Amino acid sequence: MKHHRRKFDLPRHLMRIHEYKMSSEPRGVCLIISNMTFDSPLRYRHGSDKDEESLKEVFEWLGFTVEVHRNQTAEEMKAILKTHGQKHHEGDSFVCCILTHGTTDGVYGTDGGIVTGKDIFSLFSGTSCPSLINKPKVFLIQTCLGKLYQLVPVKPGQEQTLQTYVEIRIPVDEDFLVVQLPDEPFVSLSIQLLCHHLKRYCPEGKDIDFILQRSSLFKPDTQISTLNPMRKRLVFHVPKYEFLKTRKDSSDTSSAVMETLIKNKIFLLNTLSTDASIVLQYVLKDNIITSREYNNLNQPKYTQEQTIINLLDNVMSKGDEACHKFLKLLQREDLQETFPQLKKLFTPDETSQKKESIKRVFEWLGFTVEVHRNQTAEEMKAILKTHGQKHHEGDSFVCCILTHGTTDGVYGTDGGIVTGKDIFSLFSGTSCPSLLNKPKVFLIKACLGKLHQQAFKPGQEQTLQTYDKIGIPVDEDFLVVQLPDEPYYTWGNPMGSSSIQLLCHHLKRYCPE
Repeated sequence: MKHHRRKFDLPRHLMRIHEYKMSSEPRGVCLIISNMTFDSPLRYRHGSDKDEESLKEVFEWLGFTVEVHRNQTAEEMKAILKTHGQKHHEGDSFVCCILTHGTTDGVYGTDGGIVTGKDIFSLFSGTSCPSLINKPKVFLIQTCLGKLYQLVPVKPGQEQTLQTYVEIRIPVDEDFLVVQLPDEPFVSLSIQLLCHHLKRYCPEGKDIDFILQRSSLFKPDTQISTLNPMRKRLVFHVPKYEFLKTRKDSSDTSSAVMETLIKNKIFLLNTLSTDASIVLQYVLKDNIITSREYNNLNQPKYTQEQTIINLLDNVMSKGDEACHKFLKLLQREDLQETFPQLKKLFTPDETSQKKESIKRVFEWLGFTVEVHRNQTAEEMKAILKTHGQKHHEGDSFVCCILTHGTTDGVYGTDGGIVTGKDIFSLFSGTSCPSLLNKPKVFLIKACLGKLHQQAFKPGQEQTLQTYDKIGIPVDEDFLVVQLPDEPYYTWGNPMGSSSIQLLCHHLKRYCPE
C-alpha cells in the first residue's frame, strides 16, 4: 500500500494553515429562504419544506445559528439579505440557502418579482460587509440561475463575470462559494443527498469540494454547478459536543441505512426492474409512499428501469426512516420469493469481508491499496522487492501480511518461508531512499516470534526478539505490529479475526479525532 496524495492533500502540519478558520461558537449564521406558495402562476414547490427541515437540521448540527424565512416576496427577500449584509458577523462563516423558482435573470419571490444575483452577492462583498472579509461565504441556490462557473482565471483584486444571462459580478478574492442545485420536482434529491453527505463526511474532516463531488457523482443526470474562487479549503468542523453526540447516537445506524441503499442502487435497479409494478404495490401497502406518489410513479410512459430509479430516488429523498422501512421490506420472505436475488444483499460473502476489511479502511484513509492473494514465498519476495525498489511519492508506506507463520518467518502458499530480513531490509534507507524519514508500517498477522523493541541508542541496530535475526535501523521510521494469529477466525467468528477487525474498527473510530 502506498499513500497517494490527492489534488487537495497537504502534509498534515500544513492542513490547518490552508483551511478557513472554523472554530467559533456559533460557527456563524445560516440563512434559509424557502418559497413554496406563489401568488403568480408559478407552481407550488412540493417538498421544499422537507428540504428546508433537512438544511436546518444539518447546519444546526454543524454549529450554526439557523434563521428561516418562508414565502417571501422579492422585496422582502431583498430586505432580509440587506439586513444580514449590514450586520456585524462574529462567526467564522456565513451560509445562505435560497429555495425557490428562478429564471436566467435571478430568483423569484412569491409575488413573481425577481431578485438578481447582484441583489444577493453584492451585499456580502468586502466593502458592503467588512465583518465577513477573509471568511467563507457559502450560497446554496436551488433554482435555475444560469450556469455558475468561472470563465478564466483572474488575479486577486480583479472582478470576474460569471457565465450567466444576468450580470453577476463577484470579486474573486471575496471568499465566495456559490453552489447551484438543480430544482427537481417533489422533494429535491440533490438537497437531501447533500445534507446526507454533510453528516456523513464532515466528522471525517472532508472539505466541501469532496462533499459536493460525492453529491453530484451519485446521480449522473444531476448537475451541481459551482463558482469557487475560494483561497483555502473549506471544512465544516463538527463542534466537539455534537461530534461526541453523533458517535454515540443511534443516528449512525440510520445513516448507514441510507448509505446501504446508495451503494447498492445499481444492484437494486437490476433486480427490482424485472417487475416494477409488484414493487410499487408492496411499498404502497407498507406506507413507504403515498397513493399520490404511487400514481406518479406508476406511469405507462416510464420503463421498468425508470420506475425503479424514480422509486429509489423518492425513498432516499424522504430520509433515514423511509430507507429503513424499505430495507426491512426487501428482507421479507414473500418479496424475496419474487426477487430471489435480494437474498444476496442480506447474505454477504464472508470470505471477501475478511479480506476486504483492511482494504476498505486504508482506502478510506487515503491510500492506494494493492492486494495480492495466495502467493508462494518467491512470489511474495518478488512483490516486496518491487515495492522496495520503486519510487514512493506518498507520505507513508503500509504493508499488511496475512498468512501462517513460524518463528523463522511467514509462509507462502507453497510452504516456503519469507524471513523478516527478506521483508524489512528492502525498505531501509539504503535500499529504498524515497521512504527516508517517512513512516513504514508493517502489520503482520502470523506467528513470527515476539516483535518488540529492546533498549538501544539512536544509530544502533535493534534485534527483534525472535528466532530469526531481523535488524531494523532504529532511525528508519519502522513500525512493526504483530497481530495474534487466532484459530478458526477467532472462536468461530466468520467475519474475520478479532484482532484485524478490532484494529480496523478503532482506525475508523479514532482517526477522525
